[in-house]
Amino acid sequence: MFKFFDRNQSDFVVKDIDRRRRVVVVEDPALGLECEVPFEKDDLLTAEISGAYTIKLSYIDGKTEIVRFLK
Repeated sequence: MFKFFDRNQSDFVVKDIDRRRRVVVVEDPALGLECEVPFEKDDLLTAEISGAYTIKLSYIDGKTEIVRFLK
């Protein structure tokens, strides 16, 4: 019931990493909402949801980036 008030909670999951188009596809299965989060570097290693409307991108060289979506 109070899930809607918890800003750190996210129902989004990483659905796909499209390296050709350089986007991470995230989805909220409960709402059926999909978003594409662009990334710039070719060497993306992993993508994971890190909080409400944020995604953590990890690269092969060890760098990480936190990106907001649905601003």
